[in-house]
Amino acid sequence: MKKEEKLKLKEIGKELELQIKSQIKQHKYKKIQDNIYKIVEKYLCITHIYKNFYENKFYINVRLNIKPYLFDNYFWEIFDMASNIEEKESLRVIGAFSFPKFKFLEKRFYLEGDFSIKDTVDEIIKFSICETNNFIEFIEKEYNSFENFILTGKELDKYFYYREEYEVFSLISLKKYKEAKERALFELGRGQTGSFTNGKKNLFEYVVDWCEDKENE
Repeated sequence: MKKEEKLKLKEIGKELELQIKSQIKQHKYKKIQDNIYKIVEKYLCITHIYKNFYENKFYINVRLNIKPYLFDNYFWEIFDMASNIEEKESLRVIGAFSFPKFKFLEKRFYLEGDFSIKDTVDEIIKFSICETNNFIEFIEKEYNSFENFILTGKELDKYFYYREEYEVFSLISLKKYKEAKERALFELGRGQTGSFTNGKKNLFEYVVDWCEDKENE
């Protein structure tokens, strides 16, 4: 990237930050780092927005993410971090120990010609709201719940990388503790530990112990 391109990208970043802060409140979004987020029904909806320059083009990349709000609660309870449930909501967005986000759509908004960052941010926010609402409506209409979507949905491979974690936690959310434990044991048996470790135990080991406690209640 040439010096003038770096300077222009920096200026784009400043204006992008300014316009996001200016426009999100009317749509009831909050902002943390490169993310805007809000709760829609039972979901935490997160839009990741960042500037870039590639192949001689400036653009703003937008990733739409979602996760059931309660999945973080289950994650922290299982992982002996229950105090995080009462922490700032932004921890659910950027916390190193928070349940992974489910990315369902990504789009580039190219900045060409006599572009306006203000208008582009307005377009991005409207895009985020529309597509997020459409995705939630699709899940609820076709599958009745996010958990059923994860456990029975078709073509899920195109959506996300944390399939095992999402399937286990969907079973937990449905209170199918025996099945969740069996699935976690299956993953452990094939050398999968989950994406997190706390102390000497990995995520799926925590899940097994927690589900056994639930079964014994």
